[in-house]
Amino acid sequence: MSSLTDLRHKRYCLEETCEWIKGHITQKEGEIAKLQNDLKKVEKDLIIVQGQINVQTTLDQQIVELHTLIKTIDGNELIKHDELFKIYEGMDKQDYTVKYDHVKERYVDLEFIVKKVIENKKMYPNWKLSCVKLTNRVHTEPPKNSYECSYITPDNKKFGTIIVSDWV
Repeated sequence: MSSLTDLRHKRYCLEETCEWIKGHITQKEGEIAKLQNDLKKVEKDLIIVQGQINVQTTLDQQIVELHTLIKTIDGNELIKHDELFKIYEGMDKQDYTVKYDHVKERYVDLEFIVKKVIENKKMYPNWKLSCVKLTNRVHTEPPKNSYECSYITPDNKKFGTIIVSDWV
């Protein structure tokens, strides 16, 4: 049989152990909560990055398609991948073939813009296309569009030209 003193000492040790365990549980709960927050942030970042990958993959597929569409245009090799991307970004991408029987091309202004850029690149071979922007639209069916094409010169100056589609 244990003495009362021994039992009280044992109770004291057990209480201390309980407090120590509770302290570690609280500490671990805090660490778990922080890890859960970190996990949520990483999962959100993962979703964003996956979305960016999907967008980039789609754009890359579009650029490959565009390279295929322009391969018959004389001088197409002068258009670099990033320049074709800038053309794609700025051009009218509406598919008028669905609504208008006389429109045969998916991208109505692509060939026109590419030819104009090639003309400029033949005259100024060291210029780099920096931007294509839809600037005006004549509301015909389909519309007649005009664009501003901006170039960067070798001495890092910006130069722009206005081009108007003539396919209508």
